[in-house]
Amino acid sequence: MLRKLVTFIVTVSALCFIFIIAHQFETPALREHQSAAPPTPAPSSSTEKRTVFERFTSLRNIVNSDVTRSFRQDATCVISADCVAALPGLHICKRAKECSVGTRCLVDLFVSEYNLTFPYLEFDFDVKMFGPELIGPEVIDVDGGVAESQGFQGCRRFVFQFTPWIAGTFQLAFFVSCAHMSAGSPKIEVQSDPMFAGNIIVTNHVPANPCAMGFYGSWVLKPGVISGEYRTASYVWKPHGCFPHFSAMLGKLVDNNVKHVVFLGDSHIRVLFEHLYYLASGKVHSGKRQVDSTLKLTTRNKQRVVMTYKMIDGIFQDGTHHLCQGRGKSTGRTHFPSIAGPIDLLVVGVGHWEMAFCRKRYDAFVHYLPLFLDYTLSLRTSNASKAIWVTAPPWNAKANHCWRRTLARVSWANAYASELASSHYNMQIFDRWNIETSRFDETCDKAHMSCPNVLEKRMNGAVGSVTTQVFMSFLAQIFHT
Repeated sequence: MLRKLVTFIVTVSALCFIFIIAHQFETPALREHQSAAPPTPAPSSSTEKRTVFERFTSLRNIVNSDVTRSFRQDATCVISADCVAALPGLHICKRAKECSVGTRCLVDLFVSEYNLTFPYLEFDFDVKMFGPELIGPEVIDVDGGVAESQGFQGCRRFVFQFTPWIAGTFQLAFFVSCAHMSAGSPKIEVQSDPMFAGNIIVTNHVPANPCAMGFYGSWVLKPGVISGEYRTASYVWKPHGCFPHFSAMLGKLVDNNVKHVVFLGDSHIRVLFEHLYYLASGKVHSGKRQVDSTLKLTTRNKQRVVMTYKMIDGIFQDGTHHLCQGRGKSTGRTHFPSIAGPIDLLVVGVGHWEMAFCRKRYDAFVHYLPLFLDYTLSLRTSNASKAIWVTAPPWNAKANHCWRRTLARVSWANAYASELASSHYNMQIFDRWNIETSRFDETCDKAHMSCPNVLEKRMNGAVGSVTTQVFMSFLAQIFHT
């Protein structure tokens, strides 16, 4: 049996090698992230919108311009001598031994072999920085498109980037949350213990403005916790003082004549809608989940703010050349919903469905997102109406799987959507990813940071509560007069 297995692996590897050599002039650096020619824009999209994608992918490549690409046509890895072999086939490479407060720091991780025995195709490296604050670095899967499309066992590189706000010594911890074998083979889940890959020193720097950079606060160590006892429960949220207290939100909305707030998005937008209602009213939404809802907030002087939630279960069309499926599986809708009445504030967010249910997920997102944003623009019937794009939260692969959604894929969707929504649709960006990514594995169910508990008449989810409070403070600041 072992001889047959080894023979099979060697044969597959040889075929992959031959295939790559034959197509060496056709394989771009980021096959899924960036096609040789940019994806064809949607019919209603302007050339200007298409340029956003081109500029975005170019900027992302700058991140890796100072390091030789890990992937090679001959499947070999080029790993410098200063890299640390954390495990067989896994190397941690720090760009710099020191980083500064308020600046972007970069760390490389090279996967020189997926596994010594089996040809895994999927990895999700869950990364955390333990130190004076808890940080969840953004994950960029540099060679993922090539590796996934060819089922290749060669090199693969991940880049982690993060911005610290407190000086001190940090430990870079990562673990492989899941991996999957090729099609037709048994699925194998892997959840390793955290692997620490050395220290990164953060030095003081001329103070930057975290609020202007989209950082609303930090998860800081509780008093009395000493070095070496790092765990996520040791950290509490400390705001940077960007916004008013969240309790001011409802009054600010009423003062600015905001009577109708619409939440438009997937289930992650729904739980934000539900948790906001709970914190503002003290009541738990008891209606059916995964469907549209309307709730009312009432002030002490009997003024009302109506909140509407509309489920968006996919912005794509099934059966297209993007290989998408599952549109409308919760609502039965294959079109964007109509919404009655004027809208004073629109809260929008998608990304998880597109990363999960489209095989050509990156091209699909670039094609369909402008169509969706055109639709949201049509809902803003007056110049006074405001719109907010909410980034998607991280995916808890430890509690689920990562054969569709990974931290790198959701991170990519957030970066692209934020750029497009802010620069071309005049939407303000609320970055929930920066709040939740370091605590991605603390969901109150398998997928969400906020969960209604109707029996106990409260909302579960400590991380979701922090996110919602920060979002309410964000709204209070927007409507500050």
